[in-house]
Amino acid sequence: LVLGATGPIGLQLIQEALEAQHSLVLLVRSPQKLPGWIQTHPSITVVEGQLTDAELVDKTVSGVDAILSALGPPVTVTSGITYSSHKPLAHAYALVVEAMKKHGVKRLLLLGTASMKDEHDKFSVVFATLVTGVALFAHNAYRDVVAIGETIRAQGDSLDWTIVRVPVLTN
Repeated sequence: LVLGATGPIGLQLIQEALEAQHSLVLLVRSPQKLPGWIQTHPSITVVEGQLTDAELVDKTVSGVDAILSALGPPVTVTSGITYSSHKPLAHAYALVVEAMKKHGVKRLLLLGTASMKDEHDKFSVVFATLVTGVALFAHNAYRDVVAIGETIRAQGDSLDWTIVRVPVLTN
């Protein structure tokens, strides 16, 4: 299952997974954002819906072997100001983890950022400046990203999860 499939990183995940001969399920809000070749690819099943729909998330997770997620808050100047304070992605991940546990899906690989602290982090002026800037200018998005890490660490105890923390993806 690929989450965040319509974004640039999600599209790259799809391409890499197909090259490795995997069959994919994509849960997307807007299937029309997917390139035509993805919409018609025989190894891809596209499911349209919202990650707030617990029943749909449960049904979609059933039968998959792993979940790859490129979900993240939108990164534009205005989205930093208007992003929801309700931590929508952290709540979505809670539903995904619940469905994974229910259906015995163990592997979760998700995109994160340096805002998700780890006990092994070493101090870096560059990362500290970057994280502080995001926390100040995109406060709600920052809070959601931090909450994603907290959700996975707290609820993903029986899962084999990896958070790939990257500072900035531009291409």
